[in-house]
Amino acid sequence: MTWSYFSAFAVVLEGDSNTLVITLSLVYAHRVALPPRALPRQRDPGADRAVDADEPKPVSALTRDLRQLLESTHGRVRVFGEVSNFDVHRVSGHAYFTLKDAEAQLRCVMWRDQVIRLRFRPKDGQELVARGRVTVYERGGQMQLVAEALDLRGEGALLLAFRELAEKLRLEGVTSSEQKRKVPRFPRGVGIVTSRDGAALRDVVRTILRRDPKAYIVLSATPVQGAGSAPEIAEAIDRLDATGAVDVILVVRGGGSLEDLWAFNEEPVARAILRTRFPVVTGIGHETDTTIADLVADLSASTPTAAAELVSPIRAELVARVAELFERAHGAVWARLEAERRAWTATSRGVRAPRHRIELEAQRLDELVFRSEQFVLRAIEARRKRVVALDARLARLEPSTRLAEQRARFDRARHELLARTASRLEGFEASLREHEHRLASARPTTSDARARLSALSLRLEAATRTTIATHRQRVALGAKSLEALSPLAVLGRGYALVSKQQALVRDAAEVAPGDSLEIRLARGILGVVVTHATTGES
Repeated sequence: MTWSYFSAFAVVLEGDSNTLVITLSLVYAHRVALPPRALPRQRDPGADRAVDADEPKPVSALTRDLRQLLESTHGRVRVFGEVSNFDVHRVSGHAYFTLKDAEAQLRCVMWRDQVIRLRFRPKDGQELVARGRVTVYERGGQMQLVAEALDLRGEGALLLAFRELAEKLRLEGVTSSEQKRKVPRFPRGVGIVTSRDGAALRDVVRTILRRDPKAYIVLSATPVQGAGSAPEIAEAIDRLDATGAVDVILVVRGGGSLEDLWAFNEEPVARAILRTRFPVVTGIGHETDTTIADLVADLSASTPTAAAELVSPIRAELVARVAELFERAHGAVWARLEAERRAWTATSRGVRAPRHRIELEAQRLDELVFRSEQFVLRAIEARRKRVVALDARLARLEPSTRLAEQRARFDRARHELLARTASRLEGFEASLREHEHRLASARPTTSDARARLSALSLRLEAATRTTIATHRQRVALGAKSLEALSPLAVLGRGYALVSKQQALVRDAAEVAPGDSLEIRLARGILGVVVTHATTGES
């Protein structure tokens, strides 16, 4: 006969208005087998008959009976051995590994919730102490240990976790001296992150006020020890940094064991220190204690008191130093004034008749002004003449002017051609009339003569028509040539006239990068700036 029991408890932690942490733990029932003598077993006749009959069992029933027997007789156990084949499933997050010694090995499984709580990553060959419960994996028919916690045997897991996190931060470069921020020598306000009831707070406040009675101090209280304290320390640092009321933050705690100081070795605290806007000074434990927080802080002190001294200059010494600097500055100013006075006296002695020199310089200035004006006027006149000449040249080169000239020449040629044609036609007509007169006055000849005359008339008429057509064709070709040579026609085909300071540009060597050019198109004018010029065939 077996007994079962359940136990449960709940803890509510107080938080601010934004945070309420509730921890609920439930210890599930486990079955405990009573010793045989404590509760005598009743004889079951049916069981004897079952044994006598030697009835076979299904494999699943046998493995289930073995699992129940194993779990009831052993419950939770602690076992140590060498770990091998440690592997975390990439999907489920469960870990599977084997613990072994020289004579046996035990398959183990650790669920994801326990894996993420491990303070170190187990490696093959390490000797571990596993705590959990022994069971049988019915589907595979294998005995296994469901591990709930793993610890290193020999060297502590805390030290290993410390080294692993320190190495991780070192590889990120956040522990190097180049990343450290300068701690202000005269902070306007000092923030303190520590326990409200700890001796470290009293020591730090006493030290700061002793050295500077008018110091401004802001406390961000937090637990500095125990499970779950690391996130609270990180939150206290963030809360103090967000106020912007201080120039430097002290993270301090008194001495203690490695376990007592462990919260300052966890990554949330290190990340909170690294993301602050203000420098962080740590004073955790004693001189021999070193934490992850010390490695990432901008400055680390051996004790909380030493950290307070680093951020609180002695006011009396500061007052004396300021007075000394004032006296030195006062003396330096008077010495400089005296030196300037001597220099002015020596300079004034060497100056003779300053009014005369001023008059000479004024006369020289008038002369220079007159010469400058004349030079400017001459330059303006030269430029004006050049502009007039360029205007005349441009007028000659103006496409409309040249086109008018070409049209005039074309008209003259056409008139001359028409006049010459008309004159020749008149000659032909006169000759024709003369021949007709001769024919009319002459005696009639034979029919051959008349046929010849008729043929001559036809030839004359054809020749006249051919001559007229030839001259018309020549006139049309001349007109087309004139139109092809017209500047407007050239511009209409995509060509342009380029000028620099109103002078036509015919060669790329005439311009240089940066020159301003004017491009005349068939319609409109463009102003451009030369970026590069290439001469030659290229």
